[in-house]
Amino acid sequence: MTEEELRAQVRAVVAGLCPRGRAEVGPADRLVEDLGYDSLTVVELSAELEARFALTGVEPGRAAAVTTVGDVEDLVLGGAGPARAG
Repeated sequence: MTEEELRAQVRAVVAGLCPRGRAEVGPADRLVEDLGYDSLTVVELSAELEARFALTGVEPGRAAAVTTVGDVEDLVLGGAGPARAG
């Protein structure tokens, strides 16, 4: 899988859970301010990303710095295992 394919999959997951019902999101979109994520939705996103991309052991400080879709993409790219079908 290419980096761009992985980023597109991450954006699809973020968009799918978006409280504001956005069909498409971009790297500069902020999770809370632009997309309407709250703490519960962030936890749901985290669980989905962990399951789909085999993420484990993300440092709390690194996770806390995630504020945009691009940050989410970078986090997955930095710690993603093989993508699972789903």
